[in-house]
Amino acid sequence: MRQLKLPEPLHGQWIWLREPDTRQETHLFFRRDFCVSEMPASSEMWITARTGFHLYVNGQLCAIGPTANPTENSYVYCVDINYLIQVGNNHIAVQVFNANSSLANFRKKPGGFWAQLQIDGQPFIWTDEDWKCLVPDCYLAPGIIRGVGAPSVEIMDFRGYPHDWHRMDTAAVGRSDF
Repeated sequence: MRQLKLPEPLHGQWIWLREPDTRQETHLFFRRDFCVSEMPASSEMWITARTGFHLYVNGQLCAIGPTANPTENSYVYCVDINYLIQVGNNHIAVQVFNANSSLANFRKKPGGFWAQLQIDGQPFIWTDEDWKCLVPDCYLAPGIIRGVGAPSVEIMDFRGYPHDWHRMDTAAVGRSDF
């Protein structure tokens, strides 16, 4: 694994639910739209989450992470997303999962999501209060624990899953709160 230095200046903040999260596991869907007037030379998404994330750019899954870290720290991924950026409107969607219990190779950590998009080496957007967040009602909690230190098996009701939540057209999600 190649080690990179975090971008400077470093912006953004860890974002999560406003109220205390006492559930065994939590799934959240985050979205952020942005616009570029010309094709950038480089676009890097720096991203991490506690416990895991799926990153989509303009509807395309482009990264899953982070790698397990048994310490208090979190690994940050640097993902080249330039091939997914288009002139005009763009969309970032991130599904974040937090296991509110210790897992094998993971310490129990409070839920959180952090990201910073660098365009042509400069901070362009980052996690803040402008990100939209959806708490899906399709995950029936708690999941089934497979064993000590293992993540739970998700139990879902797909009738409540916000299909196409990661795409540009928010009307397709069928939710007015997203």
